[in-house]
Amino acid sequence: TVFIRVENTATGCVNTNNIASLELSVEPIPTATTPGLYELCEADENAPGIAVFDLTTLDMTIIAGQLNMAVSYYTTATDADADINAIADPTMYVNTTDSTSLMLFARVRQTITGCLSDPIIVMLQVNALPVFTLPADDILCVDAATGTTTDGPMIGVDLGAGYTYLWNTPNGTATTPTVSVTTAGTYSLVITDTNFSTNCSYSDSVTYQASSAPETLNIQITTPAFADTHNVIATVTGGSGVYEYQLDDGQLQFTGEFFDLTPGEHTITVIDTNGCGELIRTFELIDFMRFFTPNGDAFNPTWNIIGLRNQPGAKIYIFDRYGKLLKQISPSGQGWDGTFNGSPMPSQDYWFRVEYVDPFDGTPKEFINHFTLKR
Repeated sequence: TVFIRVENTATGCVNTNNIASLELSVEPIPTATTPGLYELCEADENAPGIAVFDLTTLDMTIIAGQLNMAVSYYTTATDADADINAIADPTMYVNTTDSTSLMLFARVRQTITGCLSDPIIVMLQVNALPVFTLPADDILCVDAATGTTTDGPMIGVDLGAGYTYLWNTPNGTATTPTVSVTTAGTYSLVITDTNFSTNCSYSDSVTYQASSAPETLNIQITTPAFADTHNVIATVTGGSGVYEYQLDDGQLQFTGEFFDLTPGEHTITVIDTNGCGELIRTFELIDFMRFFTPNGDAFNPTWNIIGLRNQPGAKIYIFDRYGKLLKQISPSGQGWDGTFNGSPMPSQDYWFRVEYVDPFDGTPKEFINHFTLKR
């Protein structure tokens, strides 16, 4: 503490009642401690070598316990020496160039005196993300009954030593670079680069949608045997696809309804639109031949009921117009050749009676009608 008085130099008069005092203090010159390397991971894979640094996290290290101190940061040594153009917002410093190694400068300021430390170098480092790409979303062909496959793709990437892998899949977690896709769902992978202290991580995912042939195919005959028209409806159960239906070698359609079919054997094929398989089933529509021509050529040489081959127990009786039994034949046999006791029968109408099970309603039926023999 020093005291101050004012003396009139002409008279030597002093006002002893007006003595002032002044406190003097000596503050230490600030020093700046160089911090260790400040590392961050890239902020975005689309901006390689760029990160957002909070430089104020280095303040405590740089000040090193000194009181009444603040830190300023500069991008060039010239600015630091002149104490100009300090970084305006050190909490969100973004390096503007793609670089893995950056040099900044810092000075410590005594907040009471304004005294500055000598500049120090602050080293920043941007560590790259372990960027990788999984396949695009896709269809997975699976078994209709189990919903799984043994032929799925192997996905993933092996970046070598210094990386860890963490998968989340429909089947659980895994820590291998690659996994086999066996079940539909989302497969996500996080790869962490352990070569740097920042442990930079990157993730990607791929989703597989299940598709398969149907598990079962049902054919419902919706019209009785020997009707004027024959219609069926095909329905599927199980499976996880989108299906198209095909009758014999006809056009594909998205419904399983087919109308006005010819008697006899037909095939319906159900096809997965994603190419993951098909299911085929045959069926027969029951009707009778209106005529036959046993004249020695290869056309219509015998007569039989159409569409009864899968009912070997059905009975077919053939009569002349007077009701005389000429022949009993099997629906799975060759049919009637137009003879009786080895002698050719004349061209005329003949009657028949058939005993069968109607696939329309599953009940035993009997049907009587007539047909023509032409020579």
